Amino acid sequence: MGGLEKIVGEVIEKGGYRVAKAKIKISKFIPKISFDPYSYENVKIKYPLLDKSYELSKQHFWDDTKVFNELLKKYGEPKLTKEEKEALLKILSIIYYGEIVAMLVAAQLLNMVEDMDAKKVLSAQVIEEAKHVTAYQKYLGLLGPIPEIDPNSRCVLDDVLRTNSIALKMVGLHLLTETVAYYLFTALKECFHEPILKALLEYIAKDEAKHVGFARKYLPEVINRISYIEQVRILIKQFIWVFHITASILRLKKSGEILGIDVIKWFERGTKDFLNLAYEIAERTKFSKFVIPKSVSEVLAQKIMSVIRYS
Repeated sequence: MGGLEKIVGEVIEKGGYRVAKAKIKISKFIPKISFDPYSYENVKIKYPLLDKSYELSKQHFWDDTKVFNELLKKYGEPKLTKEEKEALLKILSIIYYGEIVAMLVAAQLLNMVEDMDAKKVLSAQVIEEAKHVTAYQKYLGLLGPIPEIDPNSRCVLDDVLRTNSIALKMVGLHLLTETVAYYLFTALKECFHEPILKALLEYIAKDEAKHVGFARKYLPEVINRISYIEQVRILIKQFIWVFHITASILRLKKSGEILGIDVIKWFERGTKDFLNLAYEIAERTKFSKFVIPKSVSEVLAQKIMSVIRYS
């Protein structure tokens, strides 16, 4: 009986080897994945700054459920008026839906980017966005039913979620929406003193800073790989997105006033940061001479702020 088993084992080993080699040869004729997980090149650290960012994600890891439960035990449920709860729900719901889309887009990008260092950072971002989603779920659950997504915000988030362009996804997520969200919850953290929310946002802010940093470190590399036509498409999309974000911000003014927040002032700060970062990144790409002059963008931004402030 042992002899038969030995023969069968040899047949499986040798036959399996030949079958596998044949399948690998045939696979050359079917669509390839853009990233080769078996390449020796993956062993190398190509982008040290991204590797450092990944290490920081591990060091700064926090347990969203544990943190939330400890805060709830320490402070009790938020003591807010009905008007404050409704205003807070309106602002936080936009951020909450944005976090869900950020989690999905980071997962998409994880499979789309071609560099191992970027994949590691994005794998960390997926779990970080999942923590943010959970934290907002728990906190919003203390306030009341979560409102439907603001339609203009949804237009931007849908575009970022549905595009097949790595560059457009990163511009939409890491450059634009992350910056807007960061300044919205920074305004809440600084101006609206509800202790549970303030503490949660301290944790979330550290993660979001890393996500924007990912754009600063890796987006120039991505943009250098696209065509001039794709660059024009990205510029056009940014104008469309600014229109939708402006419409959303206009609807948040009243909620901000209820919570003692000057939404326009914080949006203006976010816009300045976005422009500075966008032009810093553009300077490190092959399109550095193919951009709208920064002075023109700043004038347009000022006009938009005037429209929002006096509407």
